[in-house]
Amino acid sequence: MGTRTHPSSRRLGAVRAATCDRDELLRRVQNDDRRALDKLVDAVRLSQLMERWDYFAALPVGPHLHIDVTQLSPTDAASRIIEHYGLPSPLEQGVS
Repeated sequence: MGTRTHPSSRRLGAVRAATCDRDELLRRVQNDDRRALDKLVDAVRLSQLMERWDYFAALPVGPHLHIDVTQLSPTDAASRIIEHYGLPSPLEQGVS
């Protein structure tokens, strides 16, 4: 049947894409901090989803921000998004 693009990719508001090496994704998905946010924490389930949906496919839209987060911390990735879109920094807004 092949891989398909996940339907949520058609519902994106501000278009941005982040990619990450598959092995790193499978490692990160098991982090305990994801459980507190009710996020997927099962590497086997993520692997199954990645086989069904092509999470590495390009978004079917015009120019957009693309960030490879394999070697980036969440803070560094967020900083790049903030800078790209010219958003105010949380620090500028008094959020820590």
